[in-house]
Amino acid sequence: MRIQVLGRVTANNLELVNEFTIRGHGVALLPEPYAIAGASDGTLRRILPKWTSAPIPVHAVFLNRKFVPAKLQTFLTELSAWENSTWHKEHAAAAR
Repeated sequence: MRIQVLGRVTANNLELVNEFTIRGHGVALLPEPYAIAGASDGTLRRILPKWTSAPIPVHAVFLNRKFVPAKLQTFLTELSAWENSTWHKEHAAAAR
């Protein structure tokens, strides 16, 4: 199957990219949660089933100090629990 894609839209907002794709304005490289949700409700379709992107590293940069704000600690905890994260768990432990 061949699919012709015309035009070019770039955005740094995943919600916007997801919405453009759902509305039929092209193809997108989306994070797994968006792709799974779109595939399950029928709004998106995977067109390259044997292809996947390389992992995208995630970095959290913050001051190393004795007191870590609760919001930051919650973020680091969630980041380290993220199933597909390339975040190393020792970074989250260092923030405690």
